[in-house]
Amino acid sequence: MTRISTTLLAVVALAALTVLAAIELQPSMAQAPAASGVVALTGARIIDGTGRAPIQQGTVILNKGVIEAVGTAAGVKIPNGATRVDLSGKTIIPGLINAHAHLNFDQATKRPVRDDLILRLKTYATYGVTSNVSLGSRPVDELEGLKLRDEQTHIALDRARLYTGGLNAVGKTPEEARKSVDRLADLKVDVIKYHINGTPNDMTPDIYGALVDESKKKGLRTFVHIFYTKDAKSAVEKGTDVLAHSIRDKDVDSEFA
Repeated sequence: MTRISTTLLAVVALAALTVLAAIELQPSMAQAPAASGVVALTGARIIDGTGRAPIQQGTVILNKGVIEAVGTAAGVKIPNGATRVDLSGKTIIPGLINAHAHLNFDQATKRPVRDDLILRLKTYATYGVTSNVSLGSRPVDELEGLKLRDEQTHIALDRARLYTGGLNAVGKTPEEARKSVDRLADLKVDVIKYHINGTPNDMTPDIYGALVDESKKKGLRTFVHIFYTKDAKSAVEKGTDVLAHSIRDKDVDSEFA
């Protein structure tokens, strides 16, 4: 999980404002980029996500897509030759992170799987979501999602970033559950997701306990889909890291909270 945590932080710190600022620009406001690749966003209200008061009439300096400076107009020097974009009346915020996405192929479309997934990531970016953690692929889109995840560190992105757990881990025995995790780890997924639906077909505690244990051995955090309080408590007792859905059968008791 170290990889996903540090990468997501980098997205917020370095790339998120760039994406949102570009999205919010009116076509008439956009200017041809400077030959130097430096862009100055001026006149905006800037909310940095730390809880501090917004910067009014702030300036952001971007150099080839990387944020180099953020501050007041008086505190940030705009380099000579930079392209200036007036964002007066607009607000810049850090990119939003969707911590429970499902980036799945629409089988009703005629688009190739890759094109459909990219369209969905571009749609997320349009709404200010710069990173998605996909907790449940399908066989038709698992590998394409992983390919998009891998290539995003090598190209200039025009879409939201993707981190994925691939297919949900499953097993009818502890051994099968461990093998399911091993397969996903070999694909280099970012997290492991499994389900406890509160039905007779669920994995039993000894099975998902083995799943969680194997995930820890592989250095992967586990996310679980749950509904009932008893299942949430059991999953946590087995070492599960994240409840992907909140408890929905009754109020969470103070002891568990």
